[in-house]
Amino acid sequence: MQINRINLKQARLAKRLSLERLAENAKVDRQTIHRIEAGKASHQRHLTVERLAKALALTVEQLCGPTLDAADFVRPRERQAATSQMNTKMPNSIRNAFTLVSSRYGVKTNQIVQLAPYLFMWAAESSLNKRTRDLEALIEAHEAAQSRVPDHAGWSFMHPGDYEQFAAREARSIDWLDIFARSLVEQVNWDTPVPADNPLARFLQGLAAEMSADCLFEGWDPDFGPEYRICESEVLHLVGDDRQAADYLLNGRVGLHEIPGEVQSSENPQRIAEWIVQVGGEREAEAEAALEAWSAKLDFKQKQIFDDINRAIKNGREKSK
Repeated sequence: MQINRINLKQARLAKRLSLERLAENAKVDRQTIHRIEAGKASHQRHLTVERLAKALALTVEQLCGPTLDAADFVRPRERQAATSQMNTKMPNSIRNAFTLVSSRYGVKTNQIVQLAPYLFMWAAESSLNKRTRDLEALIEAHEAAQSRVPDHAGWSFMHPGDYEQFAAREARSIDWLDIFARSLVEQVNWDTPVPADNPLARFLQGLAAEMSADCLFEGWDPDFGPEYRICESEVLHLVGDDRQAADYLLNGRVGLHEIPGEVQSSENPQRIAEWIVQVGGEREAEAEAALEAWSAKLDFKQKQIFDDINRAIKNGREKSK
């Protein structure tokens, strides 16, 4: 049988196989493959042809037949990896972040999505590893401190019970991959929500502090998701340094995808900012009116709690500015 040497070489290169790797996969001598590609072997044994065809995912007819087009050697997308549509709702602030990061680094949005699970696992595992190191350092420091307690101090210096309980709970929380330390909070009070400055959030805040001013991690409420502000310089450039318009985009009051085409295509920062401020202002007023109507239905004690929460949120926002 006669192998088409061009088909052989193109198929090998399309699969990014060296002569050595193809020889290993097909169980065919490397020198034999080299001689075929160089046109120095006129006939091949049927077994050799079958092995090479199988290793290259070709039929015998394709390998030995007329020269194929280069595109015939590229596997269709569905053969590379099964794909499917994933529909998920997300806040405008996160959707804006996808667009901004995509523009900033010149990558497609779906590539950012594909990397997200890996980055999440990296952040979670790194946070757990940090907690493990911190716990080990705490145990070492505690043992060192206990060894220096004078005999006459007794237990008045440090009660071991509380420390040992915390160390055991923290170790168990880490073993359970409890990234938000829910188990520690629930053991204190089942009704207490996990704070937004939990261990994972603090770890990510520490990373953000080492990055540019364009990256601010505010917190992560396990029930609502992460809050962060990124690519602020790109947003300010888009709206001509209009701070109010930038805030509406960064906090998700307005989505970048909502800006009308004629406004975007104008490439006029002032016009874009004016549209964003108008729409964002209207939505903010509607949200405040709805909140006031809801709070009016609360009794005195509920309203006190609501006012305390609202005050804490506003203070948090002021500190982050």
